[in-house]
Amino acid sequence: MNNIILNQNEINLQELNLYLSNWLYNSGILGLYRILNFSNINPNCTEHYLNINIKDLQIIPIAFFEYYIKKYIIEKIPNEITSEIFKKQKTKNIDLKEIKSSITNFLENEIKFNPNIEEYLVNIENTITNIENLLKIQFKNEIESILQKLKIKELLSQKIEKINTLNLLSYFQGLYFNKSLLAIPSTQKLPIKDKIQKFYQEYIKPIETEILNNIAQNKYETNKYYTCVICNKKYKNREFLCEFIESDFSILGVSSKEFINYFYFYKDNNKHYNLKCKICELILLCSFAGFTKKEDKDTSKTNYIFLSAPLLTDIIKLNQDLQNKTFIKILENLTQNTEILNKLNYYINNVYIVEINPGRKLEKNHKFTFFYINPILIELYQENQNLIKSLIESLNITINYKNERINLANETIKNLTYQNNIIPLIIHLLKQFLQKEFYYLLSIKNLIYLNFLVSNKIIEKNKKSERGDNLMDINKIYGIIKSIEREAANSFTISEINQNKRTSIAFRFLNLVKGNKKEDFYNELLRLYVVYNKPIPEAIKNILYESNYLTFQEKALAFITGFINPTDNSYIKNYPENISQENISPENISLENIPENN
Repeated sequence: MNNIILNQNEINLQELNLYLSNWLYNSGILGLYRILNFSNINPNCTEHYLNINIKDLQIIPIAFFEYYIKKYIIEKIPNEITSEIFKKQKTKNIDLKEIKSSITNFLENEIKFNPNIEEYLVNIENTITNIENLLKIQFKNEIESILQKLKIKELLSQKIEKINTLNLLSYFQGLYFNKSLLAIPSTQKLPIKDKIQKFYQEYIKPIETEILNNIAQNKYETNKYYTCVICNKKYKNREFLCEFIESDFSILGVSSKEFINYFYFYKDNNKHYNLKCKICELILLCSFAGFTKKEDKDTSKTNYIFLSAPLLTDIIKLNQDLQNKTFIKILENLTQNTEILNKLNYYINNVYIVEINPGRKLEKNHKFTFFYINPILIELYQENQNLIKSLIESLNITINYKNERINLANETIKNLTYQNNIIPLIIHLLKQFLQKEFYYLLSIKNLIYLNFLVSNKIIEKNKKSERGDNLMDINKIYGIIKSIEREAANSFTISEINQNKRTSIAFRFLNLVKGNKKEDFYNELLRLYVVYNKPIPEAIKNILYESNYLTFQEKALAFITGFINPTDNSYIKNYPENISQENISPENISLENIPENN
């Protein structure tokens, strides 16, 4: 099916229907929608296509640059200011996240589209200058002394100059390498009006003036035509198409080790057949606006994210949730939509997330990854929304992991969503706890509990699909884990094994769990009870038995969490005041709301 359909109802009314396709095309459709919406044009958006009036494209040259400026400012300036405040603060009591959020919301509300770009740039400069007044009013007591030293306008003078001259190179070079106007050094010195005019001539005018005469209307006209490799539309004039190359979206030309060009295929006798039409070129040019800058760092080493879904209305809504930095909201939307639930398997299998880290051609930090959403997590969230949400919210703390300061809740839900094993993360946190670099043992328990729920759901589905067997009650399965943890906490008093020795033993156990060395773990466990002349509790013996419901690592981690926190000497530090422990631990959460497996 063609991705583009032309509707000509009247001679003066021309419309384009842009249908969903692959993730790159979809990100471009979302970007075009956002740019038009930013310019106060509301294109008709259906579940399967975006309907735009061709005459509305006239506003794109100005709206494109103004949208880029706003996106650039919101991505860069709040981070710059909070970073400087962090450097100058004398105490750690300043809530930098609240300050950053306040600046971001201020910029979002104050920066509006203006058909006169020169007036728009004046407003931008005034808005940036007014950030200082905003902070003085909202955070006077907390950062008054810092603001006296921190001159916002001087701090951001280089960025203001770059914005005023529309210097696009640093932002677009990684996305559209050597793209005409956007990522070529020689065009950066052009006056603003010349850039806008050049954008119109290159990307808009051909669509306005040539599309009606170019599209092959019937089978008699398709004997000699040129096909766009993106939308599969057939065009009569070769001039309406150009090569699909790395400058159209550079990250696609990137491997995990080096920059590789994947574009030049279908080549014969020095003639290229991978042609794209002017409409698709414009759509790809808008892809940058379809990607959302990630709020928090994570271990993927990517900066931008886009979620593709079968319905355009969902693409718009779900990516708006990403823009609002509430990843958990995506799960809520997916589980509350009746149509999605009726087609759960098909729909979830066609929802996937693309993450990129753009960069220049010669740099080595490019990255492109994509993941399908884990249907197990969606189903589990649908059945136990309050429980899963409470567990995830209890993980809303910052941790050190793989040389990054990351949010534990985001990392957890991302790993579960992308079907990654979170056992290594649990082991890492336990080691940090033993080294007194992480104090929230309750968070580790909740993480283990969450992993247990997901694992049990997978086992449930596999057993039902294979044999339809009756399944063990989830309460009984979790009871095994809790009994192992409880007996481990009761087996050895702090007077028998002091904290230092306990830490050393726990490290040895963790290394064996990490390597999945079952026999070595069993031997060490038995030796521990023999050395201290202790009978082995029945619950602990469960670790030694193979189980269809619990893995060795799950049972071993339950033992370690109990062993490092003996009942006669709990040394867990309290949560900070802004993190509530109420009703978030496995002990406080009732399993009654989890349906029995039968």
